[in-house]
Order: sequence, then structure tokens, then C-alpha cells
Amino acid sequence: MKKLLLALLFTSTFAHAGTGNGKITKLITHKGPNGHGIVMFATETTSARISCNTVGTAGEWAISLEHNQDNAMYSLLLMAYVANKKVFVKGTGSCDDFPDREGVHYIELKE
Repeated sequence: MKKLLLALLFTSTFAHAGTGNGKITKLITHKGPNGHGIVMFATETTSARISCNTVGTAGEWAISLEHNQDNAMYSLLLMAYVANKKVFVKGTGSCDDFPDREGVHYIELKE
């Protein structure tokens, strides 16, 4: 029963998450209120935008650079931006990293 409840909870969180597609149209870094770096970016299109994601017409994404996996996503973003490559972004369904931008669950580099 516990496993079923956890599976439903995990599924429902990401079921309401946004997605982004296309080239990166904006890339900003700055120091967040907790002292860690914050990366904010936008993609050409965004689908299933969540209510806290209020920036821009298509919505934007935020990654707190607090952990190693966050730095890996930032490296992938930089590479995609410089190489003018398309990405697919899956959101977390929350704006925990920055109040008006959805957090990032994963980024996939597209060909």
C-alpha cells in the first residue's frame, strides 16, 4: 500500500509539470537569496505551464546550482545555447528554485 501511495504521489507531481521545446532563447545567471547560483532560461515553446510560472509569454525555467546534477544541467544548457541546438525540458511541477519560474526535472539535447 505504501508503494502504491508513493507511486501515485510521484506520478501526480510530474503529471502537472510543464515542458519546453526548441532552442534556448534566454539565459541568465545570478546569485540567489540562499547564496547559491541560479540559472534562468527560456525555450522557444512551453506546454502545460504551471500557475507559478508567470514570467514571459511562454514561461521560463530556473535551476538552483546547489547540487552536482544542477551543474550538469547548466553545462548542457550552455553547450546547447552555444551550439544553437534544440532541447526538451521537463519541469518539476513547482517553483521551488525561484518563485516565478518552474524548476527543471531534466533536460534532453535534441538533434
